[in-house]
Amino acid sequence: MPTNVSASMSTIADALKLFYLDGLIYQANEAASVFLAQIEKTSRNVEGSQVVIPLSYGVTGGIGARGESDALPTSNPRKFKQMKVDTKNLFAVIQITDKVIQASRSNRGAFIQALESELTKAETDVKRDISRQVMGDGTGLLATVASVSSNGTTHTVTVDSAKHFYEGMLIDCYTTTTKDTSAAEVTSVDKVNNQIVFVSTTAPEAADLIYLAGNKDQELSGLTKIMTADNTLYDLDRSTHKWFNPTVKNVAGEISEVKIQEGIDDAEDETGSQINFLVGSKGVRRAYQNLLTAQKVIANSLELKGGFKALDYNGIPLVGDKYVPSGTLHALDLGDYFMGQMAEWDWMDRDGSILKLVQGYAVYTAQLRKYCELCAQRPKGSVRFYGITEH
Repeated sequence: MPTNVSASMSTIADALKLFYLDGLIYQANEAASVFLAQIEKTSRNVEGSQVVIPLSYGVTGGIGARGESDALPTSNPRKFKQMKVDTKNLFAVIQITDKVIQASRSNRGAFIQALESELTKAETDVKRDISRQVMGDGTGLLATVASVSSNGTTHTVTVDSAKHFYEGMLIDCYTTTTKDTSAAEVTSVDKVNNQIVFVSTTAPEAADLIYLAGNKDQELSGLTKIMTADNTLYDLDRSTHKWFNPTVKNVAGEISEVKIQEGIDDAEDETGSQINFLVGSKGVRRAYQNLLTAQKVIANSLELKGGFKALDYNGIPLVGDKYVPSGTLHALDLGDYFMGQMAEWDWMDRDGSILKLVQGYAVYTAQLRKYCELCAQRPKGSVRFYGITEH
């Protein structure tokens, strides 16, 4: 490789490492999700590639009232359990063409503009995907197929919700556990009519499940999974270990301050938690705003870490998130949650090279990675409200 091109490669690698990495980390951690921005990211609980989640439940025995000469209460300590959970593997790949690298020799300004454009796109896509995962159920499920209209290998697919889809996204379609469509590119998205278009040799069928390509059952254990009772979380069957279930309340209609407070009181009375964060779907947030308007109450705004703003519910911030399921509000004690991570986002450069040539193409890629898992120590101390009428 000519010296001047080698110098360009070195300059790009230095820029990615020294000038752009911190910005990418901030976007993936603090700007991606208002919930994620508020919780701790730590390697303190990591052993090897696993996160250790310390859990306690029950009450301390040995407490009671006795007669003056009676035997003392029998000691029975609280129950403790340590869960060891494999970290999930998160990646982000950016692409730089050889032509752009060549151009950097003679037009540095144009090259920097092209590089920043690529990184800005990567930041946007990383933010979107992390935000979805943090609120998801861990499966990577994007939608369920309702109906299909095919013209040869081009398929117009109506889904139950198209809110997770974007043009250029690669998807897999499954019939139960069988993959029918692999890494098909979404070419059109109609969110009004909940339709997507993609090309594949095999047409999907009604009731098929659509996932982000390669992500099935590989994603973070998001809040939807954590706040669903009686499922399996961190390999613990909560239909048996009910002490690890969340507190769940069916609102079945309009939201009210009384209903919110009832759920908060139940969780706090049961566990001693202190609810300090409310996150719901945006339709639920609008429902709360509508409640305040009906009561002729001015909606106060709270400032949160990460530059986010929240409505004020009795001093507790209430925020809307695109990826919270419809009709749902989570009331959380943030001290019970943390992102356990082996290390922070970084480039995969153990071979000494950030930029790697894609064999057979005039393209170089740079790969970011992070090994982590969203951890909840006391789901019962948080509340999932569902069945809320949206506005």
